[in-house]
Amino acid sequence: MIMMRNLYLSIVRLLLVFLFVYAAISKLAVVDLFQSQMYESPLLPQYFVPFLAYFVPILELGIALFLVSGQNLLNGLYASFGIMLMFTLYMIGLISIFTDKIPCACGGILGKLGYTEHIIFNIIFTLLALLAIFVHTSKNKSKT
Repeated sequence: MIMMRNLYLSIVRLLLVFLFVYAAISKLAVVDLFQSQMYESPLLPQYFVPFLAYFVPILELGIALFLVSGQNLLNGLYASFGIMLMFTLYMIGLISIFTDKIPCACGGILGKLGYTEHIIFNIIFTLLALLAIFVHTSKNKSKT
């Protein structure tokens, strides 16, 4: 059972690191485009967009570093869950409030997904992170 927990944590950790590094690099590679797409969002204050254009990818890279670090894994899982939940709720909020053209400021392949697929993708990764938190904490409780 412990081997399965470790395998699950390793797989989720790898997937999350890949997701956050890929998303951050995709955004930073075309930061001007990322910023202009964020300007289209009716939910973001315009004055806040230039800050977010750099803060979001740097935050994603920071979360990836936490996930790579063995000592900060739980913090990385909590941060992964939190940011994925925020992204998901933000998208659902956009869709439920604004039904015309909804801007997508996602980089790379994720920007090519439709909104339904993107929300499903986000929900899956949110749940993977949440389950990894439970697996990690139960694994540590069983050691004591």
